Amino acid sequence: MLTVLTLGFCTLSVQASPFSISEQQINQYLSEKGTINDKLGIPGLFSVDYALKDLVTQIGQTESNRVEMSGLVDTLIRLSGKTYPS
Repeated sequence: MLTVLTLGFCTLSVQASPFSISEQQINQYLSEKGTINDKLGIPGLFSVDYALKDLVTQIGQTESNRVEMSGLVDTLIRLSGKTYPS
């Protein structure tokens, strides 16, 4: 039995259009989103559970074309079997 595999290659073209979003729109979204929880780490070595809350953006306040974010971070760090809360 002979199996023939045919592969076709094509070029994918993607275009992006300029858009604008205001500082108020971003802050409204972050307010509605609430707390953002996530984890990171290397199994067997360390892990960090964190929560980002009360996030606020400022666009172009200190420099043009610069976006700054501020907020609160709660963390729980696990290292070598020990736990260190923030």
